[in-house]
Amino acid sequence: QFSISLARKNLNLSETLDFVNFLGSQYTEYAIATAECKTRQQELDKQLQALRQQLQTIQTPHPKESLSLSVGIEPAGAGEFELEVSYLVSRASWTPLYDLRVSSTSNVVNLGYLAEVTQSTGEDWLGVALTLSTAKPGLGTLPPKLEPWYIDIPIPRQYGYVMTAAPIGARHQLGAAKVRTVMPSPPPGSGEVQEDIAAETVVAEVSREGSVVTFKLSNSGNIPSDGTPHKTTIFHDDFPCTFNYIAMPRLVSFAYLQAKVKNSSEGATLLPGKANIYRDNIFVGITQLENIAPGQEFNVNLGIDEGLKIERELVERQVDKKLIGNNRRITYAYRLLITNLLNQPANLKLTEQLPVSRNEQIKVRLTRSNPSIQLGEMGMLEWDLMIPAQGKQEIYYQFMVEHPPQLTVVGLDV
Repeated sequence: QFSISLARKNLNLSETLDFVNFLGSQYTEYAIATAECKTRQQELDKQLQALRQQLQTIQTPHPKESLSLSVGIEPAGAGEFELEVSYLVSRASWTPLYDLRVSSTSNVVNLGYLAEVTQSTGEDWLGVALTLSTAKPGLGTLPPKLEPWYIDIPIPRQYGYVMTAAPIGARHQLGAAKVRTVMPSPPPGSGEVQEDIAAETVVAEVSREGSVVTFKLSNSGNIPSDGTPHKTTIFHDDFPCTFNYIAMPRLVSFAYLQAKVKNSSEGATLLPGKANIYRDNIFVGITQLENIAPGQEFNVNLGIDEGLKIERELVERQVDKKLIGNNRRITYAYRLLITNLLNQPANLKLTEQLPVSRNEQIKVRLTRSNPSIQLGEMGMLEWDLMIPAQGKQEIYYQFMVEHPPQLTVVGLDV
């Protein structure tokens, strides 16, 4: 009716305005109701997600197991008898984790040896005395057996779907014998005055039997059976180190700081694991430590150090106008200036690179270098320099490329 009246021009402005206001109020009410429904739906979705997580936590993927143990005893006489049983359970492991902290004012690296313990045995470990072992009982005691090494001609490819299982990374088996050592605490309101307690340095008791090392932790641990990693500290210790710098000016105009660390000959084996690196309490990156035996040295990369300034300049590029031996000769020369802005000497290993010919008609020769150096494999030039505090070092080298004039050389982007 409103449309017909509007078309016949039988409505005035006031009636039209009333109708539009009515539509606006209705739309506002419906919009508010829709927003409330969406908010309620989001809340219900959150509750449903929480309930699903609780259900997943309650449902264990492994069936409950019941074990019985029978022990035959022949007593020599009357008396008390104490039996201690240790056993091995599966689905328990630990992986090492490290924190490496370096200070630019001291020649030591503080290494925090940590462990991420994971277990899904179906039983929560609460207040247990935890012992970590590097033994690998899951790998067996016999060496692997070599199978025949077959060779054959290619087989015509057949298309289809293949299901594969990804190999699980080897992890260090966790000894399953658990000793509960729950420490009592004073009940609230007992009248005892709470005093500040100094932080205690966590140190594990390290023991070695042959090549197997065990860490008996001094603090009690709580490891729930949820299959997620739980971090615990083994020990913190200082390791002596020396610093040196590495630079490749052709790629980066900065020097990288590297620490050479030596594991104590009486210390523990550092197992392969991820290491977080901090320099002067600033996080600089993550590295991967390999297996490091007692007394072995290893390198830790500490990132860019702007204490060394490196300038690289192409000072000569000359093409001989005359052919020499029917070959065209191009001469290149570079000058590098290294400035030590530090208040201490710096050991620097600087690497430059010459092009490597893959054609017998293209010849590359090192003609001059200062300091003098021999050309290494694959065109590498390496200088070991000692730059004094607040000092400078200049490096100059020149090389020559010869090739027939009709030959087009690619890759000579210097």
